[in-house]
Amino acid sequence: DCTFETVPITDKTRLAELFGQHPAPHGSRSIAKMMKWIAECLASPRETVVFLMLALPTHLGGFALPIPYANQQIPLTGTKYAGLTDHPFFVADLLWPRAKLIVEYDGFDDHEVISRQIAADKERRSILAAMGYTVIVITRHDVGSLSRLERKVRQIAIALGVNLSEAEADMTARKALFNWLFDSMHDHVPFGFGYR
Repeated sequence: DCTFETVPITDKTRLAELFGQHPAPHGSRSIAKMMKWIAECLASPRETVVFLMLALPTHLGGFALPIPYANQQIPLTGTKYAGLTDHPFFVADLLWPRAKLIVEYDGFDDHEVISRQIAADKERRSILAAMGYTVIVITRHDVGSLSRLERKVRQIAIALGVNLSEAEADMTARKALFNWLFDSMHDHVPFGFGYR
């Protein structure tokens, strides 16, 4: 997975202002409905599709979980945990601050990177646990099938203390969303349209 080190050309607030000022353009009503599922600060295409699966409503194929914050800093400087690491803060891929829950997407392929990264991730997760955070990791393997992803989503729901609305779930929509988001045919399509 790639990450993008660029400054966004806009943000959610400016988009909302634009469509509030100019409600007539074709598609503006649809965009206004989708604004609540725009997550700023997602760092990779895979984080984006995991976010969409978790947050979109059930009739669109998602799991309708509370919307998390993306790539938020958890400060360490000035806390009793500062001496446990050289980092001034940790960044949580997806964060529900009230529940002290972090969901991370782990998509490393390179074996040399994996061995170094596993050690760093274990240390980081140990410190986060000492701080009272629960960390749930979603891997490439987990997103390889809808049933494995559903098991991870159940873990997240339990940690959040919410009931999944499976009775309301449109399984046809869920399978369609999952297949579209994780379809290898989208590998060539630009970011935002399923690029991985």
